[in-house]
Amino acid sequence: MATKLLIVRHPGLVPVPAEAVVSSLTTGQASLHREDFEVDTRPFSTQVAQGDWGGQAAFLAEKSSEIHEKVTSLGDAEIHYFGLAEVPHVIALGAFIGDEVPVQIHDFDRDRTSWAWPETKQTLSARIVGLPTGSVVPAPGSVVLRVALSFPISDKDVQEVAGIDHLADITITLAEGLDPAICKVRSSADLQEVRLKIRDALAAIRTRFPNLDTLLVFVAAPVSVCFALGQELKPRNSPPIQTYRYRKVEGQPAYTPAIELSSDLEARVEAPLTTEDLETVRLVRELWSGALADVEHYASTKSVAPGMPIPKWYEPLDHIPEVLDVRPYPPLPLLSALVPAGARVDPTSFPVEYEFATPENIWRLNDRLLLGLHDSTGRNADDSRRLIRVFLFHEYLHAYHSLTAYRALGIGAFPNCLEHADYAADAYAVIHQVDMETSAGAIESDEKKRAFLVEQLERVVLSFWAFESQPPVREWQVRRFRRYLNWYWRLTQVRHAPDLKNALRLLAHAPHVEIAGLHQFARGQRVYCRIDRMDTRTRPELALILENEKILRVPDSTTSNLNQLLIAFQQRQHDAIVRFFKGVYERAQELGGALPSA
Repeated sequence: MATKLLIVRHPGLVPVPAEAVVSSLTTGQASLHREDFEVDTRPFSTQVAQGDWGGQAAFLAEKSSEIHEKVTSLGDAEIHYFGLAEVPHVIALGAFIGDEVPVQIHDFDRDRTSWAWPETKQTLSARIVGLPTGSVVPAPGSVVLRVALSFPISDKDVQEVAGIDHLADITITLAEGLDPAICKVRSSADLQEVRLKIRDALAAIRTRFPNLDTLLVFVAAPVSVCFALGQELKPRNSPPIQTYRYRKVEGQPAYTPAIELSSDLEARVEAPLTTEDLETVRLVRELWSGALADVEHYASTKSVAPGMPIPKWYEPLDHIPEVLDVRPYPPLPLLSALVPAGARVDPTSFPVEYEFATPENIWRLNDRLLLGLHDSTGRNADDSRRLIRVFLFHEYLHAYHSLTAYRALGIGAFPNCLEHADYAADAYAVIHQVDMETSAGAIESDEKKRAFLVEQLERVVLSFWAFESQPPVREWQVRRFRRYLNWYWRLTQVRHAPDLKNALRLLAHAPHVEIAGLHQFARGQRVYCRIDRMDTRTRPELALILENEKILRVPDSTTSNLNQLLIAFQQRQHDAIVRFFKGVYERAQELGGALPSA
């Protein structure tokens, strides 16, 4: 018997207070040494509502790694899990924690407002419907696994999101004659009964379908069953496992794709941050605070006195007069109208990449993101502070775009609009950065301004990678991938621009670069692509709009190796991507459209 307890609380939909869960322990358990660990997935709620599950599996895998380290440090310890979170989050956490260490799973009894099981003996029987039997099926394909205990999972709902072409469709539900209902799992013995049926179903699937492509998992069950299901899935030894989220909204599928679990993701889980890493993060937060002060002061110098006409946003940028001829994005607002006074930085790590909380005006930032941004500058403090200023210029403009954490619900369904807003914000930010640096007296000549612009653009492009998981990065949102393609092409063009004015003219309109032939698919309202898989019906080819409005098509060839380009994106090889676009630039020159005409 364990001599210590690790209490794992998992709030996601609602809080899970420490005092509430401790009251459910037996007298003997309550007398043991115990420690508390919270896995809070509530900050992901906005992302989840938008159908964006990016980064959440990695977050949960990292938390599970910390839990294992905690259990190891405690010695003879038992985990007690208490969760009220999204089903895909619970399944994923259960999968990553696994069953190598003892886990006591608790369900919240809403009728009794208690975390203690209402029964001690088994009260239900479960069965498997559609269990595959017979000889091995070597064909690849997908299998649907439904766990329907709380309510039925209809064929219509499954087919609406997953289609009908599957190797098998298996359901774990209550014994014949019993309808699924809330709170049917009333004891740990009930949970064990369901767990054994899940185990039998998964064993049959693995035996009968050795070349399974994907396991599609639909769940209508209590949290305890979701966690136990995750433990049994064992993604490190399985093909990809696609989970789904259930929400009934008129006119939309009841289920939408959520977290995908895979051995590839688990293999890339990063080790917990070291003491040295955390000290670096603390220093970067100080740089962030300094950059906030820089931007606030600079914005105040561009403000307009009350009663005076409001100029175009670029007219006060008197240190780069060339921008007056270029007139980029005239409707955008003055910087001074966007920058809040007295913004500050939260000293603790935020589970999501970042958030600007209003009306408190607090930047909440993820520790790993801060490290990634700092690494993209070679951990040079001055360059990191400049990069943070560009980030702030960009994000403050997004408030004007109505792209805040509170107003961006469902915006992922409009990738073209987001591409435009992101590019405009990038250009707005970098142009302000050049003016700000020039106003400080560090840059004088036109050529030095152009060179600084090139340097800042490269810093921005390198910083993009701080928002990606560790390589290999094989799955991308199409919109996000195009942002990389667009900016690597623009970076190449600006490097060749003869002067600052021509460089600014390039920034004043968005490029259009895309690759045909990638395997694409939808999750909810978002379109993704796998850059390690090609659509066999389409020949891989890159195309872009030149400055003379011609279309340049770049087929896969020895001199323009698109496969090598995609590998470079998977492996985060910045220099290789830059070299590829240098070759594209030479082709654009031949067509007379590499740069804007005079």
